[in-house]
Amino acid sequence: ETGDLWATENGPQGGDEANIIQPGRNYGWPLASYSREYPGRWVSDTPWLSEFESAEVLWWPSVAPSGMTFYTGEHFPEWRGNLFVGALMVGRVAGTGHLERIAFNRRGQEIRRE
Repeated sequence: ETGDLWATENGPQGGDEANIIQPGRNYGWPLASYSREYPGRWVSDTPWLSEFESAEVLWWPSVAPSGMTFYTGEHFPEWRGNLFVGALMVGRVAGTGHLERIAFNRRGQEIRRE
């Protein structure tokens, strides 16, 4: 409903993100990341730097987000505006599976996942 363009990013081992994409902005990879390489070392020295955009949603450990949509239907009014994210990893975050529902407050801040 806002017209924002959202995209997911998959880190090697965690640090998966959902971001609102804005022209000319930098989202940090690989200079700022919560990801680890498969040998175990961190991708970057810091997870966040002020010159980069922060993730709207972050997953650690990895869930491998593979698609998402906002619910705009009428059948479940309490879910309107919630983000549904499909994932390739099952159950690595407690209470999640192939599909995760993320609720936001009126300011767009994440308040709940299931």
